[in-house]
Amino acid sequence: MNVQQHYYILLCLLLFFTTGLMAQSSFTDILDQVETWQNPQIGSNPEQGFVIANDLKKAMEEGQKHGFYLARYDTCGFQEWSKLYINDEFALFLEAVNLLPNGEIAVTGLTGSGDVFLLKTDPAGEVLSLNTYHISNYDQPYALQYQNDQFMIFGSYVDSTTAIKRNFMMVTDPEGAINWSRAYFNTDNEGDAIYTADGGFFCRNGNVFYKLDETGTIQWAQRFVELNPLSSNISNLIELSDGYAFAVREPNSYSQYLVKLNQMGLPILYSDQFACDLEASHLSTDGRGNILLTNNYPLPDSDNSEFIPMVISFSEKAKITAQYQLELSEFGTFSTPVCAIGADTALIVHGGFESEGNFNYVALLTPDVQLGCSPILYEESTINAARLNNQNVSPVSVALTFERADSTEMTAQDINLGTWEFCERTIEEELLEMDSTITCVDTFHFHSPIKDATYLWKDGKTDATRVLKAPGIYEVEITACNKIYPMTIRLDLGYCPCDFYIPNAFSPNADDVNDTFKVFATCGFIDYDIKVFDRWGALVHESSDPNQAWDGTHRGRSLPTGVYIYALQYSWELQPGRIREEVFTGSLTIMR
Repeated sequence: MNVQQHYYILLCLLLFFTTGLMAQSSFTDILDQVETWQNPQIGSNPEQGFVIANDLKKAMEEGQKHGFYLARYDTCGFQEWSKLYINDEFALFLEAVNLLPNGEIAVTGLTGSGDVFLLKTDPAGEVLSLNTYHISNYDQPYALQYQNDQFMIFGSYVDSTTAIKRNFMMVTDPEGAINWSRAYFNTDNEGDAIYTADGGFFCRNGNVFYKLDETGTIQWAQRFVELNPLSSNISNLIELSDGYAFAVREPNSYSQYLVKLNQMGLPILYSDQFACDLEASHLSTDGRGNILLTNNYPLPDSDNSEFIPMVISFSEKAKITAQYQLELSEFGTFSTPVCAIGADTALIVHGGFESEGNFNYVALLTPDVQLGCSPILYEESTINAARLNNQNVSPVSVALTFERADSTEMTAQDINLGTWEFCERTIEEELLEMDSTITCVDTFHFHSPIKDATYLWKDGKTDATRVLKAPGIYEVEITACNKIYPMTIRLDLGYCPCDFYIPNAFSPNADDVNDTFKVFATCGFIDYDIKVFDRWGALVHESSDPNQAWDGTHRGRSLPTGVYIYALQYSWELQPGRIREEVFTGSLTIMR
């Protein structure tokens, strides 16, 4: 391998690592201009980006009803817009948000009149439709999901004849028209529901977990007697390849553990207990069998009164593989965050903090060693979790008829969330200051280091690939992910070394093995002269052709075995237009 080949291999490695880092998008944004409640929500679609949402703590303008905000982020994690949503007739209280495959956004929540609402916007956040649903004086949604061209809304209502609170499941078409709705078990607290891979639903009501088919018929139901049905310390539900999972608080301690159920709702795996806040954790899966959990971690010496966000990674066997803390303690006291998976399996974390007001933050953590720019890895001693005992529960299911009202009387008002970039390393800036010394050649082949980027060079060219001539300074603006990255390339002419190898012995005995003597070099000689002398100083060989091999003869006679002295005088092009001359001497043995 010559020097020029070696240089290009190094260049390819540089571009490879540059490409890898530039493809990352990791940041933590502090949203500290608009006060909110502690109700963060995320809607994610890896191909569309993600949406964060929360209730506003107070009206932006006098006389406005209670509303919520949406903020749309692209797949690279850059905020595209943020809007406040309000209705002049009734207050809107956020509960869940979805980002649909076509880029539209769906939101559900509770109106000030005690009804369920379903809002749809276009990808730019403009209102498409607003539906409300009524069946009792207090209809409360808990979950919203979109799958198979239909919405699923899961929540509770109060039966008007018995005054008993029950779960409901409502399935609508994409425009909000009701396909079917049913009531299920009496409810003592909030719950959750998700679509399952078979088109059905997995639901929780208090300490009762149950599976529905695609028509809403109960397939099985299990009650876990150790779980307090009045407790809200149970996480959201997630589906795994071989069952389901949720996290639950260990009674009377600042710790929780993960529970994995099989497809019939029976517990099969438990994680160790881990330290965290009392509030419910939030779970997500990365599409590779791993489970990610977010909550808050108690700060040392805070007497469990101050917390910072944390992330725990579990294997598919419910084993803790890593624990991270988000180093954000300088901003105040944190409320429990929620999480979702974004593009390239990045973890989105959205939560709130209190510091002279209630504000929000959002972090996108890339799946590298440190997960991103703000988390730090930590280890925590764990203990085995308690086991759960289950009881079969008889199905309870009643048909329901909701009243639906359709309206678009909704205001989407642009707002400024005051996004402040606390930390960001989408591109390592030092890699954009490329200083290169060109050896043996005076040209540099620049190749695009970022996928799907556009280039604007200072000379007006827009090529992603260029041949640059050294020496020189070249400036280019690279636009990717709605952000411009200036790059400077400084090229200098480097020395071209002339490495060579001269054998110290050869055996001219006609056996076709090491029969001749020759100089091997990595550079191209401009001038070349080699002389060989015997031990009395007599010249026995001379050549000005670097490709000529010597067979150990002088004037047609074979020279005897012994030690000979050589002197090599040569010159080569050190830099383009610059010649360097050297002399090298050594000994050589002829062996016969």
